[in-house]
Amino acid sequence: MKKLIGIVAAAALLATSAFAQISISGWGVGVWVPFGYDGDARMSYGASWKKFSPRVGVTVAGDSENFGFVFGFKADGGEPAINDVAYVWSKPWDWLKISVGMILDDTLRVNNEFGQYKWIRAGAGNVGEDLTFRRIGDYGGYKNGGSMNGAEIALTPIEGLYIAAGFKMDKTTDFVDVLKVSQYAVGYKIDDLLAIKAQYIGSSLGYGKNKNWTLDYENKYCGIINAAVDLLMIEDNYISIGAYIPTDFKQQITVSAVYNGGFDALSINALVGAMINKDDEKDLTGLEIGVGAGYDFGNSLTIEADVRTELGFPKVGDAYGDISIGAFFTKGFSNGKVGVGAVVAIPFGDGNEVGFNLLSDSDKVSIAIPVRLEYSF
Repeated sequence: MKKLIGIVAAAALLATSAFAQISISGWGVGVWVPFGYDGDARMSYGASWKKFSPRVGVTVAGDSENFGFVFGFKADGGEPAINDVAYVWSKPWDWLKISVGMILDDTLRVNNEFGQYKWIRAGAGNVGEDLTFRRIGDYGGYKNGGSMNGAEIALTPIEGLYIAAGFKMDKTTDFVDVLKVSQYAVGYKIDDLLAIKAQYIGSSLGYGKNKNWTLDYENKYCGIINAAVDLLMIEDNYISIGAYIPTDFKQQITVSAVYNGGFDALSINALVGAMINKDDEKDLTGLEIGVGAGYDFGNSLTIEADVRTELGFPKVGDAYGDISIGAFFTKGFSNGKVGVGAVVAIPFGDGNEVGFNLLSDSDKVSIAIPVRLEYSF
């Protein structure tokens, strides 16, 4: 009997190993600014998106043919927390996936992360994610990010077609309100030709006009219609053009485009975002532009540079904005990268300020010398 139990246990263990696996991976980044100047000399640290909080992250995932889970853990700035995702999923059939928990779905998302966005951000250096098409996630539109709590149904009925509905229950569990604030997306990809995408991004009761699309006003509702076309017909060159159109035209309307490409060791990136009703206080039109280039010298040595500008055009008064220029040198290793760079940011226009996210807002010319450490396991 003991022998039989041992054989059964061994068989169960073998079956588990053959059809399911648990994996642990890690990614993180830290940026140190040994010297910066924003009107005063500074020293600072953090990540490209937040001061004093370098990303220290680990992801655990379980995967089998029909079931799985994933959760992210971070200890940014020494404060432990869940990082973006913590959900369980099931695929009863190949064409259907159901997820429940804290969810992100990047299947149709469009990013363009280069230059200052990865190092230290100032002005238009904050542009890089969700530029033409937004992932299933938190509330908002152009260049926002986040996650949602709730459930998602994703369908892949035929090759190239992706349909998803993310039901957000962060703020409400009322059935009708959940349907209103949720996100519904569809995309169809023709390999080596193009991809067409459209979605409705639900908002919230309490969602008002604000350049950050935060929950401001009570008894206010506004959704966003987001559409994009990705051009894939040029080998090693990617172009995406999209728009974010709110159901309330008094909110921010955005048309945007990105380009990623290059030739041999040379890489080229570009982005543009044109906004109407960009700023709640000044009621203006805005423009954000970025162009970058990189060169791979081999032996994991790369150099990268970019130029970005952020412009505002108010109805009354003169245009204002800022321009930032960055250059960065990186050495790669088996499990990470280390590099050093330099960024200068110049504001212009009456009373305008520009700020590095790791330094301070300033109406003066600002500079920073960032050192960047990135790991991946």
